[in-house]
Amino acid sequence: WQNIRVRSEGDTARIEVLPEDVKKFVLETDLSTLISRFKSFGFLYTTLDLEGYRSGKLNDVLAFKTPMSQSPTA
Repeated sequence: WQNIRVRSEGDTARIEVLPEDVKKFVLETDLSTLISRFKSFGFLYTTLDLEGYRSGKLNDVLAFKTPMSQSPTA
């Protein structure tokens, strides 16, 4: 795979491949072996991000969480 990333989110490993490679990844990967491997690293869940890999994506998550985590001032 040309670009692949795994994000650790607590008990979840979230796999990101290029958007154009998502279908190919599912079809060509031995998913049961992949899941077993991530479980051996301590993850309960292994997921595939259907939007795919994109540089700067974590910034979107941080921007989304920031306003919701602030309490309203009155």
